[in-house]
Amino acid sequence: SVVLWLACIQEPMQEDAVPDFGLVGGGRYMQGLRNQLLQAARSDLDVLLLGATGTGKEVVANAIHAAGQRADRPLVAVNVAAIPESLAPAALFGAARGAFTGADRARRGYFQQAAGGTLFLDEIGDAPAQIQPQLLRALQQREIQGVGAAVEKIDLRVISATDADVDGPGSGFKSALRHRLGAVEIVLKPLQQHREDIGELLNHFLALAFSREGRADLLPCSTSSARSVAGWAGLYHACLCYQWPGNVRQLINFCNQIAVASRAGLVIPPAVLLAFAPAGQGDPEAAAEPVQVANKVCESASVAQRLRRILDVTDEEFARAMRDNCHEVKTVALSLGVSRQAVYRKIASSERYRLASEIPEAELEQAVLNCKGDTLAAARLLEVSPSGLQARLRQEQSRL
Repeated sequence: SVVLWLACIQEPMQEDAVPDFGLVGGGRYMQGLRNQLLQAARSDLDVLLLGATGTGKEVVANAIHAAGQRADRPLVAVNVAAIPESLAPAALFGAARGAFTGADRARRGYFQQAAGGTLFLDEIGDAPAQIQPQLLRALQQREIQGVGAAVEKIDLRVISATDADVDGPGSGFKSALRHRLGAVEIVLKPLQQHREDIGELLNHFLALAFSREGRADLLPCSTSSARSVAGWAGLYHACLCYQWPGNVRQLINFCNQIAVASRAGLVIPPAVLLAFAPAGQGDPEAAAEPVQVANKVCESASVAQRLRRILDVTDEEFARAMRDNCHEVKTVALSLGVSRQAVYRKIASSERYRLASEIPEAELEQAVLNCKGDTLAAARLLEVSPSGLQARLRQEQSRL
């Protein structure tokens, strides 16, 4: 296959010729990324997005589809890591009626649902080994075979994303599939590598969060007191010093937490940011904790690469991680130091937690109605991840 490596360091196109794609940030990296997205959107080649958790891979996939040749056709998003290995063939490629116990009707897989449009395979690096040869054939030949069904041709574009190392010898990922996925490859940098965009990102997501909570009057303005302005300056300083292991997704979650916790004249950041704030900044009741929190952050960063066993995570610790990370599996796994698969297994075995894909349709519709279409509010109400809920809603829309 043709391999196009789109480098961020290339000379940017004329600024007025490149749309913003809904991306926030005016730094050199973000301008280069927009150039890459424009090139990818103009082609119809399959795309592989590489980058750490929270760097915006799904946002980029949506942008490429919306600006591409298939924008008027469905975009179907699939979390590959969340599909049980035994169900993966039927989920991806469909199944004929009677193909297995309980198959009382023919089932369309994700590839059929995305026919003519775009299939977004998120967390493709965690694809089960047994399904990888079928994925390779589907990409190479553009034909699939459902369980108990005949071979059929399929026309679609595939955008894949992963934060896993799919190039390492121990990755378990087939090299042929890895290179077939990446006809066009785009690498998304972690937030700490383009800190020049943090200020714009904070402005944007703080405004959204405070507006959503009906508290826009708490944001700084020309009549704000010196103490209030100093508080906001301290917040921005802390955010610039912070390492952002969860990248933009973590920044968005922090903005939501700040919008809920802050009060007039006093900005109250999440606890982990207090360690990076100037002395006296934040909630006075938490002022005695910055050093302790800083030690925790450093300790967490130093062991991030050594995964814990999910059995060593207490129910209380897991519940706190789910709450603090808005039920986002990737950031929950990162904060606990466990694998994503372990978090999915914990959710599947629990009566307390569930995925957005498991919510009954009637309950889903009622929650969205109660929240007046606000998916973030609906996700909080249903206690599922916002990204998972958005993917579920897109899937429901594609079926209409």
